[in-house]
Amino acid sequence: MVFAVNTPAQHGIAAYLADPSPWRALAAFYEAKRDAFRAGLASTRFELLPCEGTYFQCVRYDAVSALPELELRSG
Repeated sequence: MVFAVNTPAQHGIAAYLADPSPWRALAAFYEAKRDAFRAGLASTRFELLPCEGTYFQCVRYDAVSALPELELRSG
């Protein structure tokens, strides 16, 4: 949803704003998972792109395949 936040997410955000302490360790948890994933990809031909403040990863695959993205995904 781009223009509105669904009701369960609104309740979750309200609970977080009321008391964020139960979720304080969550950022470090996801950061460690992200870093482990990036370490695993470091020895591959994928080029890791910068990714601060996010769990999601973007990589370049030029060294893996010359196919355009849509053709690469359809396999």
